[in-house]
Amino acid sequence: MEIAVRSILPLIAKALLPASTVIAAVGFSSAVVAMTPPKLLPHAASYAVKIEATGSLGSVASGRGALQLEWTRDCVGVAYSQQSLLTLNYNNGTSVDSAVRITSWEAADASSYRFFTKNTINGKVTSEVDGRAKRLADGSLDVTYSAPEEQVQLMPPGIIFPWQQLRRLLGKADAGEAIDWHQLLRGEEAGDPADVSVHILPMKTAMPTDVGEADDLGDLLRPEGWRFVSAYFEAPAETLPDFEIAETILASGVITEADIAYPDFVMHIRLNKLTRVPMPECAQ
Repeated sequence: MEIAVRSILPLIAKALLPASTVIAAVGFSSAVVAMTPPKLLPHAASYAVKIEATGSLGSVASGRGALQLEWTRDCVGVAYSQQSLLTLNYNNGTSVDSAVRITSWEAADASSYRFFTKNTINGKVTSEVDGRAKRLADGSLDVTYSAPEEQVQLMPPGIIFPWQQLRRLLGKADAGEAIDWHQLLRGEEAGDPADVSVHILPMKTAMPTDVGEADDLGDLLRPEGWRFVSAYFEAPAETLPDFEIAETILASGVITEADIAYPDFVMHIRLNKLTRVPMPECAQ
């Protein structure tokens, strides 16, 4: 069984775009236009990952590892990178090392999206996804994949990219809204676009401490945020989600914790180091 730390979020990225950015594509549904979120800041973060079995029927017994992510701004968009390494222990007594690398870039006007994901097990590449999406004048998406195989898919209007997702949800949270539903193109090998149902809750967890130089992180760690509980349906006809992500996100865009729940195990992801990433003058 191959297990990957998914892009946590698929929520985070669009938050690093200017607050005035909206989707410019002609005919793009107003329900998908990014709402204005609180001011968010580029950063790099490291997390500890722990896997716990939630039932007796699954093959995974336990696991531990680490995840690193970084958001950077340029003058026309936002780049995201994520690397994770997990040691997975199975009920049959075997263990494997699972590594995932994700990189992506999205234009500030949501007109294009590039994505790449590579999964390895014990150092051997098991899957790769490489592609790009272009938003057409009517809001539909022209998605071109070069891996795992060359193909082109035309997707209907209304689908958002991962970076739009956070701006949309943080904007709704800041406006006091409590629920959302949307379709998301993640850039994964299967299950795209996913239907996503989100509940937005108050933040109740304590602020993290000892994650960096406190004098330099005050605006990144300001105590304002929300708990987002997102259910992902990769097959729209299904009544139960394929997985759920519950994550606490500060108004600065920093994820302090996330829990990814699958049918028979859950990943607990906790922040342990935070670093500021410079904002280019053109993006102020």
